[in-house]
Amino acid sequence: MDSALIDFLKKDYPAHFGQEWKEDTMQVRREQRPKGKFEIRDGQLQIVQYTGNGVSVINNNSETDVEIIDFEHYINIFRDTDAGMGRKCDFIINPIAGYDFIIFNELTESEKQYIMPFTSPKTGEEKEGKGRKEKERGRKKGRERGGKEKGKEEEKRKHSQKA
Repeated sequence: MDSALIDFLKKDYPAHFGQEWKEDTMQVRREQRPKGKFEIRDGQLQIVQYTGNGVSVINNNSETDVEIIDFEHYINIFRDTDAGMGRKCDFIINPIAGYDFIIFNELTESEKQYIMPFTSPKTGEEKEGKGRKEKERGRKKGRERGGKEKGKEEEKRKHSQKA
C-alpha cells in the first residue's frame, strides 16, 4: 500500500495539470528506511548512501519508517508540461504511514562545489560557501542587534569628521 504522499503524487498532482499517471511507464523513485540515521545523495543509483558518502544526514527518531522520494526525478517525468515547471527540491522525506511530518530536502546548497564564494558583509573578507543565504542571515542578525542604528551612528561620525 502506498503512502498518502505517493497517492497524491500518482493521482492528484498529475490530474491537477491535466496529466495522467501511467503505472506501466511512470515510476516514483523512492527508498524506505526504518528508525535511525542515514545519509542521502543526489544523482546516485541508490538514494541512501553508506556512512560518510552522503551529502545530507537524516536522523529518523520516529517509530515509523520513512520514505525518501526523489522529487526532482518525479517532476522531470512531466518535463515539457506545466506539471514539470518551476523550482523543485531534490528529495521529499515523509512517514510511510500517517502525516506527522514532511521534509523538503535541497542538496545543492550543502556541498562546497555548489556554493558560490562570497564577501563577508561584516569584514569584507572573501569566503567560500553559503553565498546569498549567509549574506541574508548576516543582514538579519545585524538588524536584530541594532545594526541599523549602529550604521546610522557610524555614518554621522564619518560626515562629522569630514566637516
